[in-house]
Amino acid sequence: MFSGVPIAHTRAAPEKCELSSRLGEKVRFPTSDGFDLPGLVLGGGSRGVLFADFLGADVCGWISLGQQLADDGYQVLLYQGRSTAPTMDADIGAAAQELADRGATSIIAGGVLHAGAAVALRAPRISGLAGVFLLHLPFEPSDGVNVPTRELEAVRKLDVPVFIGADSGGEEQARRFAEAASRDTLAIEPDAPGGVEVIKDGEPMRDKLRAFVLASMPVPAYERWRWPVGGAVALLVLAALGVVVHRRRRGRTA
Repeated sequence: MFSGVPIAHTRAAPEKCELSSRLGEKVRFPTSDGFDLPGLVLGGGSRGVLFADFLGADVCGWISLGQQLADDGYQVLLYQGRSTAPTMDADIGAAAQELADRGATSIIAGGVLHAGAAVALRAPRISGLAGVFLLHLPFEPSDGVNVPTRELEAVRKLDVPVFIGADSGGEEQARRFAEAASRDTLAIEPDAPGGVEVIKDGEPMRDKLRAFVLASMPVPAYERWRWPVGGAVALLVLAALGVVVHRRRRGRTA
């Protein structure tokens, strides 16, 4: 957690969609500027995936893919964030710190539209960064004036894999970012829906983004099998205890 943030005096960001404890572990974590953000953690382990949010509109749309990645062995953090550039930067930093505090030593972070742009700027300051994904970046095709200089420069400095996804309308800007990235994966889906809908069930972009995460930050084998093996061991222990109790009862009635 960020030090020096008095939790008792933080302002709570409102919850804009239901983050049910039936889906994962509900959490709240502090930002450096005094907000307390609601979030949801799916899965566990040392490989973290951070879905950055913009205005709380994206968070519920990430849940399905987040659950799939959790099944793949990742620790996934979704949160409900704020809207301006400085607050989005603080929110992303706090979310990355929350993942680190929960044991994630490697993190892939990204988002849609302005959240993705904010991740591009924050990425060099995310500890353990293993990759970045940017979907539907919010820039019009280049006209010689509207050039996203800061974001391009930030991506150019990254030495981690970068996934860039867009529809046909955003292809020019997507290619510009792909050229800036030293290790890029460019995915153009001409008919891709807007916003976070681009990764809903059945969308090609969803499968491509999941494949990017799997390839860029593999889960160690011992972590991938830890929970199934642990569950099997627990069942064996319970079965053994049942046998012992049964034998004791038979001995008493003999």
